[in-house]
Amino acid sequence: MNFPASATPLLPFKPTEPREYGSIRLFDSTSVPPSLPFSYSRFTVNPGQISRKDQHEVLEVWVILSGNGRLIYDGGEYAVKTGDAVQFETLRVHQIVNESSEDLTVFSFWWKRE
Repeated sequence: MNFPASATPLLPFKPTEPREYGSIRLFDSTSVPPSLPFSYSRFTVNPGQISRKDQHEVLEVWVILSGNGRLIYDGGEYAVKTGDAVQFETLRVHQIVNESSEDLTVFSFWWKRE
């Protein structure tokens, strides 16, 4: 799919969806150029909540946009805060706990290893 030079460079999101831990906005794959080599989302974990355990065959990076908490990854626990970036290898269990009084917001992107 070729976009005209005047097309917006902004990447599209689907509407926000509620989750038991907060909310998520997934990428809108129907509006993304097929050459985009990754998928993405943005999710929020409310104060005192924990995200779902996640494990998959893709590589993934999280960037902590706001808040702080505790990352649980492959049997270890790590403090994370605004501005941190973390990476996950394939098939490693990961989730995040919001231990603060403000929302913890994460931008995630993932791709298959070539």
